[in-house]
Amino acid sequence: MKTTQFHNKNQFLIVSEKEITFQSYESTIAVYDKENETVTLGSKWDFSLTTMKHLYLFISEILPKTNAIKDLISIIQSSYVKNKREEIQKLIDNKIIGYDESL
Repeated sequence: MKTTQFHNKNQFLIVSEKEITFQSYESTIAVYDKENETVTLGSKWDFSLTTMKHLYLFISEILPKTNAIKDLISIIQSSYVKNKREEIQKLIDNKIIGYDESL
């Protein structure tokens, strides 16, 4: 397992053989499962605008471009989407990306 800083002194990537975890301070924000190619967001993924900004960077820069991740990236990069949080929540509600309240 390897831990590296990510864009800010309180943002970290934790990389193991099976997954890539994005952590902000002490909270797990997102986990990418390499084997299943799935993204699971933690309960604090939308804690603040700064957290969301770093989540967007994690998704755009670090993760491989699977279909679900392409959907996320299109939402993040779209200038037409006024409420990105709401659109990402729709992906969670439709089980396109995962959500784990315990993270």
